[in-house]
Amino acid sequence: MLIKDIPKIRVFENAYYQTYYTTKSMKTTFKYPEYSTLLDFTKFDKSSEKSKKIEYGAYQNVPPFTSQPIFIHFTHDRPLPLFKNVTRTITVSHWESI
Repeated sequence: MLIKDIPKIRVFENAYYQTYYTTKSMKTTFKYPEYSTLLDFTKFDKSSEKSKKIEYGAYQNVPPFTSQPIFIHFTHDRPLPLFKNVTRTITVSHWESI
């Protein structure tokens, strides 16, 4: 990379959240920074890009362990944070009607 080049980031992810259970409805949203320019992203059924967000879904009755690899490629001209430990918190409610 030359110094005049704008740094770019390519993120590889899954369009579906991995779960042991059939999911009634699932929608995945990725946000990229306001100062970034989207270069490319994986496009397939029910994917869209608007207002610095890429959305996949909503998908209905998703089987367990469904997988769809995707990538998002955008410019990023600011320093990146370094995480040594990340914790993901997910809340599952068994009280759907409450």
